[in-house]
Amino acid sequence: MMKKYLFLLSLIMSTLFGCKKNSSESGTLQHYANDARINVTNVMATQAFLSFVANNLPKGCTAQLYMKKATDADWKEIPYTDKNNIPISGLSMKTQYQLRLALTYAGETSYSATNTFTTQSFMLNYDRFFEGSAKLHDNGNALFSMEGAHYTIYGWGFSNETSIPITLTLIDNPDDQLTLNSTILNDSMLSFDIPANLIPNSPYLPRKVYNCSVGTAPIISYTAYLSKNYELLADFTVMNRNVAIQSFSTDPYTCKTMTFKGYFATHETATVCPEFFGNLSLWTIQKALIIRSGSSIVKTILLIPEGTLACDANGLALADAAALGKSLLQYHEVAALDIKTTLASGSYTAQLRQTMKDGTVIYSNEFSFSF
Repeated sequence: MMKKYLFLLSLIMSTLFGCKKNSSESGTLQHYANDARINVTNVMATQAFLSFVANNLPKGCTAQLYMKKATDADWKEIPYTDKNNIPISGLSMKTQYQLRLALTYAGETSYSATNTFTTQSFMLNYDRFFEGSAKLHDNGNALFSMEGAHYTIYGWGFSNETSIPITLTLIDNPDDQLTLNSTILNDSMLSFDIPANLIPNSPYLPRKVYNCSVGTAPIISYTAYLSKNYELLADFTVMNRNVAIQSFSTDPYTCKTMTFKGYFATHETATVCPEFFGNLSLWTIQKALIIRSGSSIVKTILLIPEGTLACDANGLALADAAALGKSLLQYHEVAALDIKTTLASGSYTAQLRQTMKDGTVIYSNEFSFSF
Protein backbone atom coordinates (compact mmCIF):
# COMPACT_ATOMS: atom_id res chain seq x y z
CA MET A 1 0.00 0.00 0.00
CA MET A 2 2.80 2.39 0.93
CA LYS A 3 4.61 1.72 -2.38
CA LYS A 4 1.41 2.43 -4.31
CA TYR A 5 0.97 5.70 -2.43
CA LEU A 6 4.54 6.78 -3.11
CA PHE A 7 4.14 5.93 -6.79
CA LEU A 8 0.97 8.04 -7.07
CA LEU A 9 2.60 10.95 -5.21
CA SER A 10 5.61 10.79 -7.53
CA LEU A 11 3.34 10.81 -10.58
CA ILE A 12 1.37 13.83 -9.29
CA MET A 13 4.55 15.79 -8.51
CA SER A 14 5.98 15.00 -11.92
CA THR A 15 2.79 16.18 -13.60
CA LEU A 16 2.66 19.41 -11.62
CA PHE A 17 6.31 20.44 -11.77
CA GLY A 18 8.03 18.53 -14.52
CA CYS A 19 8.82 19.98 -17.93
CA LYS A 20 8.28 16.77 -20.02
CA LYS A 21 7.39 15.83 -23.56
CA ASN A 22 4.23 13.74 -23.14
CA SER A 23 0.84 15.38 -23.71
CA SER A 24 -0.16 15.50 -20.05
CA GLU A 25 2.97 17.50 -19.19
CA SER A 26 3.25 19.79 -22.22
CA GLY A 27 0.56 21.92 -20.58
CA THR A 28 2.99 22.48 -17.70
CA LEU A 29 5.49 24.00 -20.11
CA GLN A 30 2.69 26.28 -21.34
CA HIS A 31 2.04 27.23 -17.73
CA TYR A 32 5.60 28.57 -17.47
CA ALA A 33 5.15 30.39 -20.79
CA ASN A 34 1.91 31.96 -19.57
CA ASP A 35 3.70 33.25 -16.48
CA ALA A 36 6.55 34.79 -18.48
CA ARG A 37 6.44 38.55 -19.02
CA ILE A 38 8.17 40.76 -21.61
CA ASN A 39 8.76 44.36 -20.49
CA VAL A 40 9.38 47.20 -22.96
CA THR A 41 11.42 49.60 -20.85
CA ASN A 42 12.08 52.34 -23.41
CA VAL A 43 10.96 52.95 -26.99
CA MET A 44 12.56 55.42 -29.39
CA ALA A 45 12.20 55.96 -33.12
CA THR A 46 14.66 53.28 -34.25
CA GLN A 47 15.59 51.65 -30.94
CA ALA A 48 13.90 49.86 -28.07
CA PHE A 49 15.09 48.44 -24.78
CA LEU A 50 13.51 45.26 -23.44
CA SER A 51 13.70 42.83 -20.58
CA PHE A 52 11.78 39.71 -19.67
CA VAL A 53 10.89 37.66 -16.63
CA ALA A 54 10.65 33.86 -16.78
CA ASN A 55 11.09 32.60 -13.26
CA ASN A 56 11.69 29.13 -11.79
CA LEU A 57 12.19 27.38 -15.11
CA PRO A 58 13.13 23.72 -14.69
CA LYS A 59 16.73 22.93 -15.46
CA GLY A 60 17.21 22.49 -19.19
CA CYS A 61 14.36 24.77 -20.29
CA THR A 62 15.61 27.58 -22.58
CA ALA A 63 14.04 30.95 -23.43
CA GLN A 64 14.29 32.64 -26.82
CA LEU A 65 12.94 36.12 -27.63
CA TYR A 66 11.22 36.70 -30.98
CA MET A 67 10.00 39.88 -32.69
CA LYS A 68 8.25 40.87 -35.89
CA LYS A 69 6.48 43.82 -37.43
CA ALA A 70 2.75 43.57 -36.78
CA THR A 71 2.21 43.38 -40.56
CA ASP A 72 4.76 40.57 -41.09
CA ALA A 73 4.12 36.84 -40.87
CA ASP A 74 7.59 35.62 -39.91
CA TRP A 75 9.11 35.96 -36.44
CA LYS A 76 12.83 36.70 -36.04
CA GLU A 77 14.89 35.65 -33.04
CA ILE A 78 16.40 38.48 -30.97
CA PRO A 79 19.77 37.46 -29.50
CA TYR A 80 20.58 38.70 -26.00
CA THR A 81 23.21 38.28 -23.31
CA ASP A 82 21.35 39.85 -20.38
CA LYS A 83 17.60 39.28 -20.12
CA ASN A 84 17.35 42.39 -17.93
CA ASN A 85 18.75 44.70 -20.62
CA ILE A 86 18.10 43.83 -24.25
CA PRO A 87 18.76 46.69 -26.70
CA ILE A 88 17.25 46.43 -30.17
CA SER A 89 18.29 48.78 -32.98
CA GLY A 90 17.50 49.20 -36.66
CA LEU A 91 13.76 49.55 -36.12
CA SER A 92 11.49 51.53 -38.43
CA MET A 93 9.92 54.77 -37.22
CA LYS A 94 6.20 54.91 -36.45
CA THR A 95 5.88 51.12 -36.75
CA GLN A 96 4.10 48.57 -34.57
CA TYR A 97 6.10 45.54 -33.44
CA GLN A 98 5.14 42.35 -31.64
CA LEU A 99 7.21 40.34 -29.17
CA ARG A 100 6.87 36.87 -27.74
CA LEU A 101 8.95 34.50 -25.67
CA ALA A 102 9.48 30.86 -26.64
CA LEU A 103 10.22 28.30 -23.90
CA THR A 104 11.73 25.06 -25.14
CA TYR A 105 12.35 21.79 -23.32
CA ALA A 106 13.20 18.40 -24.79
CA GLY A 107 11.83 19.29 -28.21
CA GLU A 108 8.60 20.91 -26.94
CA THR A 109 8.06 24.68 -27.39
CA SER A 110 5.44 26.90 -25.79
CA TYR A 111 4.91 30.62 -26.34
CA SER A 112 4.17 33.51 -24.01
CA ALA A 113 1.50 36.12 -24.56
CA THR A 114 2.35 38.66 -27.28
CA ASN A 115 3.54 42.11 -26.24
CA THR A 116 3.06 45.01 -28.67
CA PHE A 117 4.84 48.37 -28.91
CA THR A 118 5.00 51.18 -31.48
CA THR A 119 8.17 53.11 -32.23
CA GLN A 120 8.21 56.89 -32.06
CA SER A 121 7.45 58.85 -35.18
CA PHE A 122 10.63 60.94 -35.08
CA MET A 123 14.13 60.89 -33.66
CA LEU A 124 16.68 63.50 -32.56
CA ASN A 125 20.10 63.96 -34.11
CA TYR A 126 22.19 63.89 -30.95
CA ASP A 127 25.42 64.11 -32.98
CA ARG A 128 24.32 67.50 -34.27
CA PHE A 129 23.04 68.60 -30.87
CA PHE A 130 26.45 68.12 -29.23
CA GLU A 131 28.42 69.99 -31.88
CA GLY A 132 30.00 73.26 -30.79
CA SER A 133 31.71 74.44 -27.63
CA ALA A 134 32.62 71.74 -25.16
CA LYS A 135 31.70 74.15 -22.35
CA LEU A 136 28.04 73.97 -23.38
CA HIS A 137 28.04 70.75 -21.35
CA ASP A 138 30.11 69.36 -18.51
CA ASN A 139 31.56 65.91 -17.97
CA GLY A 140 28.57 64.90 -15.89
CA ASN A 141 24.91 65.45 -16.60
CA ALA A 142 24.59 69.23 -17.07
CA LEU A 143 23.79 71.26 -20.19
CA PHE A 144 23.99 75.05 -20.53
CA SER A 145 21.00 77.10 -21.63
CA MET A 146 19.73 80.67 -21.34
CA GLU A 147 16.49 82.53 -20.86
CA GLY A 148 15.28 83.70 -24.26
CA ALA A 149 17.47 81.29 -26.21
CA HIS A 150 16.21 80.18 -29.62
CA TYR A 151 16.82 76.50 -30.37
CA THR A 152 16.96 74.66 -33.66
CA ILE A 153 16.74 70.91 -33.09
CA TYR A 154 17.80 68.50 -35.81
CA GLY A 155 16.53 64.99 -36.37
CA TRP A 156 14.36 62.86 -38.66
CA GLY A 157 10.64 62.31 -39.02
CA PHE A 158 9.36 65.60 -37.58
CA SER A 159 6.86 65.96 -40.42
CA ASN A 160 5.18 62.77 -39.18
CA GLU A 161 3.60 64.96 -36.49
CA THR A 162 1.33 67.98 -36.70
CA SER A 163 2.77 69.39 -33.45
CA ILE A 164 5.60 68.46 -31.11
CA PRO A 165 5.49 69.99 -27.60
CA ILE A 166 8.63 70.85 -25.63
CA THR A 167 8.37 69.94 -21.96
CA LEU A 168 10.51 71.50 -19.21
CA THR A 169 10.22 69.75 -15.84
CA LEU A 170 11.97 71.21 -12.80
CA ILE A 171 14.26 68.46 -11.52
CA ASP A 172 13.63 69.14 -7.82
CA ASN A 173 9.86 69.55 -8.26
CA PRO A 174 8.32 67.32 -10.96
CA ASP A 175 4.98 69.08 -10.45
CA ASP A 176 6.56 72.30 -11.78
CA GLN A 177 6.26 71.63 -15.49
CA LEU A 178 6.14 73.97 -18.47
CA THR A 179 5.00 73.04 -21.98
CA LEU A 180 6.33 75.10 -24.89
CA ASN A 181 5.24 75.13 -28.51
CA SER A 182 7.68 74.20 -31.23
CA THR A 183 7.68 75.04 -34.93
CA ILE A 184 8.21 72.11 -37.30
CA LEU A 185 10.38 73.63 -40.04
CA ASN A 186 10.71 70.49 -42.15
CA ASP A 187 11.20 66.76 -41.70
CA SER A 188 14.63 67.23 -40.12
CA MET A 189 14.37 70.55 -38.24
CA LEU A 190 12.19 72.13 -35.58
CA SER A 191 12.64 75.21 -33.42
CA PHE A 192 11.47 76.54 -30.07
CA ASP A 193 12.24 79.38 -27.67
CA ILE A 194 13.02 79.37 -23.97
CA PRO A 195 10.79 82.08 -22.40
CA ALA A 196 12.68 85.34 -21.89
CA ASN A 197 11.40 85.76 -18.31
CA LEU A 198 11.39 82.15 -17.20
CA ILE A 199 13.38 82.74 -14.00
CA PRO A 200 12.18 85.18 -11.31
CA ASN A 201 14.11 88.32 -10.40
CA SER A 202 12.29 89.03 -7.13
CA PRO A 203 13.65 87.15 -5.36
CA TYR A 204 16.46 86.74 -7.85
CA LEU A 205 17.43 83.23 -8.93
CA PRO A 206 20.59 82.86 -11.03
CA ARG A 207 19.39 79.65 -12.68
CA LYS A 208 16.82 76.88 -12.79
CA VAL A 209 17.56 73.27 -13.68
CA TYR A 210 15.09 71.28 -15.74
CA ASN A 211 14.70 68.04 -17.62
CA CYS A 212 13.80 68.79 -21.22
CA SER A 213 11.94 66.56 -23.69
CA VAL A 214 11.10 67.12 -27.34
CA GLY A 215 7.79 65.30 -27.55
CA THR A 216 8.68 62.01 -25.90
CA ALA A 217 12.34 62.20 -26.99
CA PRO A 218 14.64 63.27 -24.14
CA ILE A 219 17.37 65.88 -24.31
CA ILE A 220 20.18 63.76 -22.89
CA SER A 221 23.49 64.67 -21.28
CA TYR A 222 26.86 64.47 -22.99
CA THR A 223 27.82 61.55 -20.75
CA ALA A 224 24.65 59.72 -21.77
CA TYR A 225 25.38 60.54 -25.41
CA LEU A 226 28.86 59.01 -25.21
CA SER A 227 27.53 55.87 -23.50
CA LYS A 228 24.44 55.79 -25.79
CA ASN A 229 22.19 55.82 -22.74
CA TYR A 230 19.14 57.45 -24.29
CA GLU A 231 17.06 57.12 -21.13
CA LEU A 232 19.06 59.57 -18.98
CA LEU A 233 17.72 63.11 -19.29
CA ALA A 234 20.20 65.94 -18.88
CA ASP A 235 20.17 68.60 -16.19
CA PHE A 236 19.09 71.38 -18.55
CA THR A 237 20.51 74.42 -16.74
CA VAL A 238 18.72 77.61 -17.77
CA MET A 239 20.61 80.76 -16.72
CA ASN A 240 18.92 84.02 -15.74
CA ARG A 241 19.99 86.56 -18.35
CA ASN A 242 19.23 89.51 -16.09
CA VAL A 243 21.86 90.99 -13.80
CA ALA A 244 21.33 91.66 -10.11
CA ILE A 245 22.98 93.50 -7.21
CA GLN A 246 22.51 91.50 -4.02
CA SER A 247 24.78 92.98 -1.34
CA PHE A 248 26.89 96.02 -0.46
CA SER A 249 29.87 96.73 1.78
CA THR A 250 32.19 99.69 2.31
CA ASP A 251 35.07 100.87 4.46
CA PRO A 252 35.07 103.97 6.76
CA TYR A 253 37.67 106.05 4.93
CA THR A 254 37.09 109.40 3.23
CA CYS A 255 37.82 107.87 -0.14
CA LYS A 256 35.65 104.83 0.41
CA THR A 257 36.03 101.49 -1.32
CA MET A 258 32.55 100.20 -2.07
CA THR A 259 31.87 96.65 -3.16
CA PHE A 260 28.62 95.49 -4.74
CA LYS A 261 28.18 91.73 -5.03
CA GLY A 262 25.77 89.82 -7.19
CA TYR A 263 25.41 88.38 -10.70
CA PHE A 264 26.86 90.59 -13.42
CA ALA A 265 27.02 88.48 -16.60
CA THR A 266 30.14 88.04 -18.73
CA HIS A 267 33.53 89.67 -18.34
CA GLU A 268 34.68 91.88 -21.22
CA THR A 269 38.19 90.47 -21.59
CA ALA A 270 38.30 87.17 -19.69
CA THR A 271 35.01 85.63 -20.84
CA VAL A 272 34.84 81.97 -21.89
CA CYS A 273 31.28 82.34 -23.21
CA PRO A 274 30.67 82.27 -26.96
CA GLU A 275 29.71 85.56 -28.60
CA PHE A 276 26.24 84.23 -29.34
CA PHE A 277 24.12 81.45 -27.93
CA GLY A 278 20.66 80.71 -29.27
CA ASN A 279 20.60 84.10 -31.06
CA LEU A 280 21.45 85.87 -27.78
CA SER A 281 24.45 88.17 -27.51
CA LEU A 282 26.54 87.02 -24.52
CA TRP A 283 29.51 89.38 -24.79
CA THR A 284 29.52 92.53 -22.66
CA ILE A 285 31.12 95.71 -24.01
CA GLN A 286 30.32 98.11 -21.16
CA LYS A 287 29.28 98.07 -17.53
CA ALA A 288 28.22 101.27 -15.78
CA LEU A 289 27.05 101.74 -12.20
CA ILE A 290 24.38 104.43 -11.81
CA ILE A 291 24.09 105.89 -8.30
CA ARG A 292 20.98 107.89 -7.46
CA SER A 293 19.80 109.95 -4.53
CA GLY A 294 16.05 109.81 -4.75
CA SER A 295 15.25 110.20 -8.45
CA SER A 296 18.40 112.20 -9.25
CA ILE A 297 21.54 110.59 -10.71
CA VAL A 298 24.50 111.43 -8.48
CA LYS A 299 27.20 109.49 -10.33
CA THR A 300 27.55 107.23 -13.36
CA ILE A 301 30.71 105.19 -12.94
CA LEU A 302 32.18 103.12 -15.75
CA LEU A 303 33.41 99.74 -14.57
CA ILE A 304 36.52 98.79 -16.45
CA PRO A 305 37.46 95.12 -16.74
CA GLU A 306 40.98 95.55 -15.37
CA GLY A 307 43.19 98.24 -13.90
CA THR A 308 43.73 100.17 -10.65
CA LEU A 309 41.01 101.89 -8.67
CA ALA A 310 41.26 105.67 -8.49
CA CYS A 311 39.05 107.75 -6.24
CA ASP A 312 35.97 109.13 -8.05
CA ALA A 313 37.18 107.65 -11.34
CA ASN A 314 36.47 104.32 -13.01
CA GLY A 315 35.46 101.28 -11.00
CA LEU A 316 36.49 97.66 -11.50
CA ALA A 317 34.55 94.62 -12.64
CA LEU A 318 36.85 91.69 -11.98
CA ALA A 319 36.35 88.24 -13.41
CA ASP A 320 35.43 85.49 -10.96
CA ALA A 321 38.11 82.81 -11.40
CA ALA A 322 35.85 80.09 -9.97
CA ALA A 323 33.13 80.82 -12.53
CA LEU A 324 35.60 80.98 -15.42
CA GLY A 325 37.20 77.68 -14.38
CA LYS A 326 34.08 75.53 -14.36
CA SER A 327 33.65 73.01 -17.15
CA LEU A 328 30.10 74.27 -17.81
CA LEU A 329 29.50 77.87 -18.93
CA GLN A 330 28.26 80.03 -16.08
CA TYR A 331 27.36 83.29 -17.95
CA HIS A 332 27.60 85.29 -14.70
CA GLU A 333 31.39 85.55 -14.75
CA VAL A 334 31.55 88.77 -12.71
CA ALA A 335 30.50 88.52 -9.07
CA ALA A 336 31.75 91.85 -7.62
CA LEU A 337 31.95 95.51 -8.63
CA ASP A 338 34.39 97.82 -6.83
CA ILE A 339 34.44 101.64 -6.81
CA LYS A 340 36.37 104.26 -4.79
CA THR A 341 34.48 107.44 -4.06
CA THR A 342 34.21 110.47 -1.80
CA LEU A 343 30.43 110.22 -1.95
CA ALA A 344 28.91 111.89 1.12
CA SER A 345 27.13 109.86 3.77
CA GLY A 346 23.47 109.25 3.02
CA SER A 347 20.95 106.89 1.45
CA TYR A 348 21.26 105.94 -2.20
CA THR A 349 20.35 103.37 -4.81
CA ALA A 350 22.72 101.65 -7.20
CA GLN A 351 21.78 100.15 -10.55
CA LEU A 352 23.99 98.39 -13.08
CA ARG A 353 23.55 99.27 -16.74
CA GLN A 354 25.11 96.66 -18.97
CA THR A 355 25.50 96.94 -22.73
CA MET A 356 25.95 93.81 -24.82
CA LYS A 357 27.89 93.63 -28.07
CA ASP A 358 24.72 93.57 -30.20
CA GLY A 359 23.55 96.81 -28.53
CA THR A 360 21.10 95.19 -26.10
CA VAL A 361 21.00 97.08 -22.78
CA ILE A 362 20.24 95.18 -19.58
CA TYR A 363 19.49 96.91 -16.27
CA SER A 364 19.80 95.36 -12.85
CA ASN A 365 17.50 95.92 -9.91
CA GLU A 366 17.78 99.24 -8.07
CA PHE A 367 19.65 98.28 -4.90
CA SER A 368 19.24 100.51 -1.83
CA PHE A 369 22.30 101.18 0.33
CA SER A 370 23.45 103.75 2.87
CA PHE A 371 26.50 104.59 4.97
